[in-house]
Amino acid sequence: MFFLSHKSLEKLLEIMNAELIKISEWFNANKLSLNSDKTNYIAICSTHKRMTSNNTLYINNTPIVYTHSSKFLGVLIDSHLTWKDRIML
Repeated sequence: MFFLSHKSLEKLLEIMNAELIKISEWFNANKLSLNSDKTNYIAICSTHKRMTSNNTLYINNTPIVYTHSSKFLGVLIDSHLTWKDRIML
């Protein structure tokens, strides 16, 4: 898991893709692999901002799936840091 921030979403995605290349190189150098089926990303932003489908991240030339929420260490985290997916009514 890693975190990056930037005021511009386009610049952020550019930086993230550059960092993912470095991460991929590190994995290869250490004879490790990443399960792309279990890999996804979340863009945490305010409730009035939305990600669009053309905002794609890649690792090993494979697109990473964007998701609105994901489980990390047993905690469900969503893109707006609310607890809507976690709380059962």
